[in-house]
Amino acid sequence: MKKNLIVLLTFTFVLVFGLSSEEIDNFFDKWDDAEGLKSIITYVLSIDERSETDCLYIEKAYFYTGRNFEDKKDRVKNFKKAVEWADEGLKINPDNVDILYYKAAAFGKIGIAKGVLKSLFLVKPIKKLCNRILELDKNYPGAYHILGVMYRKLPGWKGGDKKKSEEYLKKAIELEPNFSLHFYELAETELKLKKKKEAKEILNKIIKEDFDKDLVQQGIDKKAAKEMITKLK
Repeated sequence: MKKNLIVLLTFTFVLVFGLSSEEIDNFFDKWDDAEGLKSIITYVLSIDERSETDCLYIEKAYFYTGRNFEDKKDRVKNFKKAVEWADEGLKINPDNVDILYYKAAAFGKIGIAKGVLKSLFLVKPIKKLCNRILELDKNYPGAYHILGVMYRKLPGWKGGDKKKSEEYLKKAIELEPNFSLHFYELAETELKLKKKKEAKEILNKIIKEDFDKDLVQQGIDKKAAKEMITKLK
């Protein structure tokens, strides 16, 4: 009861006073906090005339909300909402690379949730979005990351290429060495390439070093790296 009252008061505050960009960034820094993400969604929905930045905020909020769910249907539902808001933002500015990135990432998460073979129709739009991002900004690490993961997960007969996956993920690391997920996905690819030694070196790096791009993701990846390296011994 007390928790519900606090949530209600928070939402009321958001509707009356809004959120600063700093407050929104703080919510995203702690994206495993569902109430913070709900505050962003509540705030953006309360705005009559939304900017491309507002659309990006709510797109990201739905994306991370989807990541927080265990249930597949709930995950997909929120990732689809992220895509819808991406489309709203792209009507305002079709060249906003961050909106393009989170749309591609949401498509990718939908594909993972439903299963690769049931989501092959998403391959072309994901590639198109990532290629457009790199046309606008050739040093955008997220686009290389998405392509790297996609090429590893795709079957060979549908264009899967583990060497390409390795290449793209190494490029993502080069551009953004403070994001642990680039390293974890590269370790997965190295294992698929039967490079066990290299994979173990990457996993040990994840366990021992700090990655300040996303502390929530760092916690997830450190735990996963410890579990994976135990299985490799």
